[in-house]
Amino acid sequence: IQYVHGERVDASVYAADPVHPARTARLLDLIDPAIGPARVVPEDADAAQLRDAARQARTLVLDATTQAALDERVAQLWTHGSCLWAGSPGMARALAARCGEAVAGPARPPRARTSDLTDLCATPPCRRHR
Repeated sequence: IQYVHGERVDASVYAADPVHPARTARLLDLIDPAIGPARVVPEDADAAQLRDAARQARTLVLDATTQAALDERVAQLWTHGSCLWAGSPGMARALAARCGEAVAGPARPPRARTSDLTDLCATPPCRRHR
């Protein structure tokens, strides 16, 4: 389930977006079945479980409740091979940090607590593209 500022995305202001309204907060509902089955990788999965998931599924949905947890997931997948990354601004931030690029934005986020983040990484195996 994807949250924005602690609220399900399909119950947030994004649900009323005139061009691309968020109709569901369940990311698995957004993945075309033709791609093949997606696998959810829970936040508490260890590195070996993450590697196994990347080998077994073409699409991974990464659960993370904090930016630090998401940063760790991106770091773990970074060395796995070719990857099409898709996800939230939090994932973009984690990828920018991995690429060594400065992350634009306020010095302090508007909220002290990061809401639940759920992100998507399409595989097979993930490796950065330059």
